[in-house]
Amino acid sequence: MTHFPSKRLPRSGAAPGRALAAASAGNGGRVTLRITPGTYREKARISADKPKISLQGTGQNRPDTVIVYDTPAAYGGSTGGATVPIASSDVSARDLAFADDFDEAAAGPNGERALAVRTTGDRTVFEDTAFQGDQDTLMTDGPEPDVVSRVRIRDSYLEGDADFLRGRAATVVEDSLVGALGRGPATDDGHVTAASTWKGDPYGFLTTRSRIVGDTPAGSFHPGRPRHPGGKPGTAPLVTPARPRTTGGPRTIRTTRSTEGHPTLPRTTRTRKREADMTISRSLRGRAASAVALTATLALTATACGDDGTGGSGTEGSGKGTITFWDNNGGVRTAVWQEIIKDFEAKNPDIKVKYVPIPSEDVQSKYDTAIAGGGLPDVGGVGAAYLANMVAQNALDPVGERIEASSLKGKLVPGMVESVKSAGGRGDEMYSVPTSASNGVVYYRTDLFKAAGLPAPTTWDAFYTAAAKLTDAKNNKFGYTIRGGSGSIAQALDAMYGQSGITEFWKGDKTTVNDPKNVAALGKYVGLYKKATPEADVNNDFKKMNAQFDSGSIAMMNHNLGSYTDHVKALGTDKFAGIPNPVGPGGVRVQVSNPVDGLGLFRTSENKAAAWKFIEFAVSHESNSKWNESAGAIPSHTDAAGDAWLDKAQATKLGAQALTDGSTKIVQLPYYLPDWNKISKSENEPNFQKVLLGAMTPKEFLDTLAKQLNEAQAEWNEQLKKG
Repeated sequence: MTHFPSKRLPRSGAAPGRALAAASAGNGGRVTLRITPGTYREKARISADKPKISLQGTGQNRPDTVIVYDTPAAYGGSTGGATVPIASSDVSARDLAFADDFDEAAAGPNGERALAVRTTGDRTVFEDTAFQGDQDTLMTDGPEPDVVSRVRIRDSYLEGDADFLRGRAATVVEDSLVGALGRGPATDDGHVTAASTWKGDPYGFLTTRSRIVGDTPAGSFHPGRPRHPGGKPGTAPLVTPARPRTTGGPRTIRTTRSTEGHPTLPRTTRTRKREADMTISRSLRGRAASAVALTATLALTATACGDDGTGGSGTEGSGKGTITFWDNNGGVRTAVWQEIIKDFEAKNPDIKVKYVPIPSEDVQSKYDTAIAGGGLPDVGGVGAAYLANMVAQNALDPVGERIEASSLKGKLVPGMVESVKSAGGRGDEMYSVPTSASNGVVYYRTDLFKAAGLPAPTTWDAFYTAAAKLTDAKNNKFGYTIRGGSGSIAQALDAMYGQSGITEFWKGDKTTVNDPKNVAALGKYVGLYKKATPEADVNNDFKKMNAQFDSGSIAMMNHNLGSYTDHVKALGTDKFAGIPNPVGPGGVRVQVSNPVDGLGLFRTSENKAAAWKFIEFAVSHESNSKWNESAGAIPSHTDAAGDAWLDKAQATKLGAQALTDGSTKIVQLPYYLPDWNKISKSENEPNFQKVLLGAMTPKEFLDTLAKQLNEAQAEWNEQLKKG
């Protein structure tokens, strides 16, 4: 066996990640990376083409060497959210700690889970290691649904507050401690494990000679639960010694699996090392450096070593043969895509499209897994919310020049083009071809407006007048419902910029969110709370808003085109209408950008010529119109604006007109910032609730938001300079 020399890493904020990126693919023997003690705030990926890597901390204790980051799983899915995703096989780690210190507790009721490590390779071994996070701390998984990987965790420490060991790999935990963190005053704090073991798999999770420690009340933690609905957890009668014992001492616990299979953790007294002092300080929490910029750094480092980390830059190919297309909203839009593919293959008989439907909630994780381990499609649906992450990982080809040389030149809605450029975070370059968009909509009950003799809320003055006149609090009737719960920030920003008339999110390198005009506009908007809205709106999400609106207790609500069909089903078309946001000063409508969906051309494709033919066809007038009619969304092809189906979808038609007739100015939200999701959700949704409740002023709220955004933008700009 060939032995490669070990590499000692300096104490540097990005050293482990750079070293892993620089490691050669297809190792002939084991490569050991010896890591100097220190705290490394970064993500470190081990891609599938780099097996037999060992990570070795060199401190006296494992807490001396920590790889930590603070991304919630909502950003990038399980793999994108993991501090250390391990896609290769025969990886080992010892004498170090992995952590995701995303502060779930501080995020309140809308907190998002954090993941320290995710493994998908086979024969992974952790010894004398520590894993710390909140929910979903460690995920042991497989590269494909039908492949079962194996993981061994020995003499280690695993900490979390619910489901903090999960996945479907055959996983053995031995001679270890499990640290159970309380989730609050509740008496039922959660489960240690959440297995996704398939019915046909003989093995799931096994824990032996290990014990649970923590300051939670006795009986407040359960050993495990099935990850998916319908599974049946194992119970105490299923836990038996591997062989009878007549004397004391260590014993092995075997879990007899049921429908889903999961382990039971016995309380024993033996561990190989006490971990009472094993705590990674919460002071590590704080604003992270750019996760997207880090992945870009890894890609650049790997390229410099002759490996781009994603399996090559692809080729144009023959323009014939089979291409693979991943639908990022599989199931929901499968029928219309199959129809479009059938039409394409009829016109291009020498090209076949392999259609792969992926549920929207899984697509980010699926892409990240394929980026790390190979297997990306030729074409895929890419949403604006995760576009920058994929661009930074060098997964997509730029498409601007292809558009200019195609039938799509000059045929794409300018507002959507600008949104795609902004979301990609690379200036004027486009990394996806826009296919559709939603739009901010004011839904109003036409029956209630007619009875009160009120005009449609097409201006902000008319909006506020209607909100007041249609409120009868004594009879539980209100003119408006404000979104105070999940998703509140984007809606508040939409109303704020709409009234202030400010059309740019940035003025130089500083955000405009706390401009005095915006402060005044937000103050007027939140002034509706409890005066023209229900008091319970402080916790409102869109489902509750929809229910209130359809019941007739609310006269107006803001959402997007996605809820139009729900209202039609509940009310028909004669009791409500959906119109674009009100116009503001000077008759100009200003609204914040909604995420634009698109099609991406993947850099690793070996048949880009055929892949581009499919993209061009799918975004052509006929196909684009067909898809958006099915989805109830705004077409990206300008010729579709006059199609007959839009006359039957009033809200969509008006939204399309607003985006194409020059009457609307779009404020581009910074989806490209890695911290955008965290800033606009977990860090500030609770603050917006404080504003509604009077515990924080609109100025304090916007100043806090501006500070976070300015810092995130500065970090982004710095990383771009380095790149």
